[in-house]
Amino acid sequence: MKVVTAAPIGHSMGDEQMVTYSVSSKYVLCKAKLPAVIKKAFRTWEAAIPTHFKELEPDTPAYIEVAFKSGDHKDYRPFDRYKFVAHGIQINHIHFNYQLPWSINKPGEPYDYSTNDLYTYALFAIGAMLGVAESDDPKSIMYPKREAPMDFDGNYIETILSPKDITAVQRLYGPPDPMTFTVYAEKNQMGKNKPFPFYNDNSCYEFKGFYGNVSSIYPNNHCIELFENSYCEGKKVMIKPGCTDGSCCNPKTFEKCKFDKLAMSYRACQSTCINVLIWNSVVIVVLIVGFLLIGIVFPWLLEILKLIVEKFKRKHYGMI
Repeated sequence: MKVVTAAPIGHSMGDEQMVTYSVSSKYVLCKAKLPAVIKKAFRTWEAAIPTHFKELEPDTPAYIEVAFKSGDHKDYRPFDRYKFVAHGIQINHIHFNYQLPWSINKPGEPYDYSTNDLYTYALFAIGAMLGVAESDDPKSIMYPKREAPMDFDGNYIETILSPKDITAVQRLYGPPDPMTFTVYAEKNQMGKNKPFPFYNDNSCYEFKGFYGNVSSIYPNNHCIELFENSYCEGKKVMIKPGCTDGSCCNPKTFEKCKFDKLAMSYRACQSTCINVLIWNSVVIVVLIVGFLLIGIVFPWLLEILKLIVEKFKRKHYGMI
């Protein structure tokens, strides 16, 4: 099957930092799961650019329409039963072919390759709507000849953006603000969210407006310490890019580290370099004090000791 991309590269969002979207209530899949999959796909692209996407109630007028359509649905890109799966159009439409079989899948579970994975095609359609062109890289989400997202055992593999995808979309919108991170009220970086400034210092900052409501975080490549109390006090967890051991918490869910909805304040991770510098400073101070003791105090003590010995000799030999 073929996937239709948007017309020439570009985007119509201008400098907007928050873009709204709504999903049509005429679902062909589980009503409880479909909006979550669409939101997850938007969040995936959102992590690569400074634009944020906000979900509105179903069928609410929004900047982007997400819907299932069939045949000629008046956007100049009609669906054919056997050819076209989904498309994203730069007039702010994301459409899926209503006549085709769709599925929502979980990683590691058997995948029915006779269906089309909604998440995979949602990623593609959003990319096309953003203006990202087709790619000749089979690893790219924008590769037009999609293969079934499964491993050799037939289990589902969740599609991710390739480095080329990220580079392509950032050429259009730029990278995300490097000095912010975003917290979410639900796990897997979903639900109500709010960006917070990141300061690379030792000061403590509060989650104002989001107290006790943090369930996941997009750290934006920052190392962040979260605290259960204000003023960076009490139990803490660390969010560190690339960390997979027990010393840090999974940014997509705080359940395993037992920190769900506990964060009240935060600060940058205490730098190892700073700690080493402090330690070296302490050593230098100790050495300076030592030299002072040797150069000034020790000779003084030696003179006193000599006087004591001389006095003892005179007293012992009756020389006083």
